Amino acid sequence: MQLEDLQRLYESMKDRNGLNTYNHISELLKEAKQIHKKDFLDSQSVKRTWKNT
Repeated sequence: MQLEDLQRLYESMKDRNGLNTYNHISELLKEAKQIHKKDFLDSQSVKRTWKNT
């Protein structure tokens, strides 16, 4: 996940929630964490680590 991805998530949430987006930041961060975890587990560094064990 890149910063641009997080910004896109924020903008989509901003479209849905308008000025109250700041009330939903924790939801945004939970969603970002799930995406980041998926990206990390699919990364080459994890695959190399698991091969060596």
